[in-house]
Amino acid sequence: MKRLIVVRLTLVLMSCFVIGNAQARTIGFKAEAFFQSSSIPDGLFKDLYGNKIVLYGGALSLSYKRLELRTGMSFAENTGFMTFSNEDLKFTTQVIFIGLRFRILEHRWLSPYVGAGINFAKYREDNPDRFDDFTSTNTRLLLETGLYVYLAKFLYLDANLTYSPLDIQPGEEVISLGKIRIGGGIGIKF
Repeated sequence: MKRLIVVRLTLVLMSCFVIGNAQARTIGFKAEAFFQSSSIPDGLFKDLYGNKIVLYGGALSLSYKRLELRTGMSFAENTGFMTFSNEDLKFTTQVIFIGLRFRILEHRWLSPYVGAGINFAKYREDNPDRFDDFTSTNTRLLLETGLYVYLAKFLYLDANLTYSPLDIQPGEEVISLGKIRIGGGIGIKF
């Protein structure tokens, strides 16, 4: 339900953004494929699944002058084994985000930016049949900074650093899946 509301709100905002502006040359649209990697500080998760999560996803942006309204989704899947029985485990992370980016400086080839938004994250752990599967969701603030590198008039690279805590709470203990993610992407702009 939350996803549907976020998607609809994003579409309405983007539509208002386009319709409300008579100067088409100041409006732009971007589509991007990206990845983000986060080191895992928690020992238990690290023992079962490894020491990092790599999210892969896509984003759409609508820009007006230096401001971008941005939304997207990313996905990660980690596999591992139970400590003593070596039974298969699978941990899935899905993140939907919406936010704004402000390009600090417009240069022909480079454009640094800062951004803020909200992450809606869903986690699922598939356990062996004798245990229950675990599912959790949370909503967190997202802060980011990065740099667009324009390779051509329509093609760009995006290097970024994101702060957004990805935490789960399977019981009374909170497990941190990382707070800082380093990422990159490639996109096209219209």
